[in-house]
Amino acid sequence: RLAGAVIVKTDGPPASAVVRHNTFVDNTTTSESDGTLRMAVDGDVANNVFRGDRRGLRVKDSPAVTVSNKDFFAFKKGVYKNDGVEHATVAALNAESFADGNVDDDPDLVDPTGHHLRPSSQLIGAALCTQTPGTDLDGEVRSQADGCDIGADEFSTAFGLFFDGFGSGDTGAW
Repeated sequence: RLAGAVIVKTDGPPASAVVRHNTFVDNTTTSESDGTLRMAVDGDVANNVFRGDRRGLRVKDSPAVTVSNKDFFAFKKGVYKNDGVEHATVAALNAESFADGNVDDDPDLVDPTGHHLRPSSQLIGAALCTQTPGTDLDGEVRSQADGCDIGADEFSTAFGLFFDGFGSGDTGAW
C-alpha cells in the first residue's frame, strides 16, 4: 500500500479536498516515502488525529495544502513530507506558513486502537470550530462546552456517571 489509510488524488481536472475531524490510529504504511494520509490535490487538512505509523501526512506533487490543528503522535519517520522536504517534528511543521496549531500530544483514547477521547485528553476543545461537521462519529453534537475537539470524537459526559473505559477492556483506569 502507498498510504496506510487514505490517498486523495485526481486523474481529471484539478480538484481540492477537505479532510477534517478524523482519527487515524496505528496504520501500517509499507512505503518508505508515504504516510497515513497522502494528499495529491489542493486542500485543507484540519482537526485530525494521526497516531502511530511511519509518517502522518504526505503531500505529493506540491499541491497547496493547509495543515492545521492536528495531533501527530508516535511516528517512526516524521510527521510531514512534501516532495523531499521532511519535517520530523511538529515544531518544524508549525514553522511553515501553511501550518498552524498542530500538536504532538498523546490523544489519550479510551481504547488505544479506538476513537473516543478520555476526559483528560488535551485534544478536548483544541480544534477550530469553523467548517466543522455538526456531529461526531457517534452522532453527538460538535462544539460542547469547551469548543470543538480534535479528531472523530467530540467528548461528551452523556455516557453517565462513570467514564472509566471498562467497557473497552481498559481496566487500568480503575
